Amino acid sequence: MRTKLLKLALAVTLSSATLIANAAPAYNTLTILESAPDWGIPNLATYTSLSRPDGENIVATAWDINDSGAIAGYIAYGSSAAPFAALWATSSSPYTQLLSLGGDGKEGNAWAINNSGSIVGYSQNADNVWKATLWSQTSLTPYSPTQLQSTFGADKSAEALAINDSGQIVGMSINSISTDYLLPRDATAKATLWDGASAIDLNTYLDTSNNLDGWVLNAAWRIDNDGSIYGTAFKEGIGDKYFSLQSVTAPVPEADTSAMLLMGAGLMGFIARRRKNTQA
Repeated sequence: MRTKLLKLALAVTLSSATLIANAAPAYNTLTILESAPDWGIPNLATYTSLSRPDGENIVATAWDINDSGAIAGYIAYGSSAAPFAALWATSSSPYTQLLSLGGDGKEGNAWAINNSGSIVGYSQNADNVWKATLWSQTSLTPYSPTQLQSTFGADKSAEALAINDSGQIVGMSINSISTDYLLPRDATAKATLWDGASAIDLNTYLDTSNNLDGWVLNAAWRIDNDGSIYGTAFKEGIGDKYFSLQSVTAPVPEADTSAMLLMGAGLMGFIARRRKNTQA
């Protein structure tokens, strides 16, 4: 009897784990939009007096701000030196330079920051190739840069454009080795989702039911906390349009998953009590 109960408890627990793993939304609803969506970009026009190095023709530009008031952007020295990604803890705080993958002196730019303080953008590596970059803070290495893989391969270019509060990142991968900030946004680029350790070409979520009709999702510019993604799509003869990519498959409700986990724990507890009573 104990063996049967143990197998049942294990089966329930494994089923619960499977439900948790499958709770992520599946992107299966594509809409080609005739006009630009709300990109979710805050109004940063007032942040023109951010701290910057001393000197002439030095510009500090803000791109994003989180709920704590931390600002991500870049600082440029005109034509005298490479611009670098920067963080301001508040609008009145000193700037923090975010190092590029190739180290000091290589270009970088921070496009977005989430409410956990993780920052995404792009930076040059040692060979000056533009790479999608994540800056995250740990106790040992504050805001160290991490390269995000291009879906076209480790040597190819990529750019990260947005991050949500779950740490999901979107942007684009480019089928080239580019050392130029004017990265192409035509059919040579693919909208990309970085989810954990995976780099995913968003075009792989699409099938004939999406009525794609020759469109290539070439850049993703926004990802919401529910996983909805917005970006640009390219089609020969038409050029760029806008797209939204969403899910109609709802995640498994957390309460149901928790109930199954509790059921497994309850069965294990019953086994323990039965064993104790038998020994008594």
